[in-house]
Amino acid sequence: MRPDMMNRAHILNDFLQQEGSSVGVERAVTRWYLQRQSIMNEIAALETQLAAQQTQEKKQEPDDTDIARQLAIAREKLRVLGPCPKPMMG
Repeated sequence: MRPDMMNRAHILNDFLQQEGSSVGVERAVTRWYLQRQSIMNEIAALETQLAAQQTQEKKQEPDDTDIARQLAIAREKLRVLGPCPKPMMG
């Protein structure tokens, strides 16, 4: 995702979070998709960093790195986010 698009996604995500729990289903679904995309972007970036670090250091155990811990946290955030609150049809 382009940096300007990521910035727009963050702005919209911040706006939707400010709206609180009174938002309609459409906003809840939009917020979920934005949060999911943000986490997926974070995971992709961390995986790229981890691969580059492993190539440089020729390490066999990536679990010892800070990047691996951040990656585990990001994957847990994705798991906790769960499924879409209302799947989109059609």
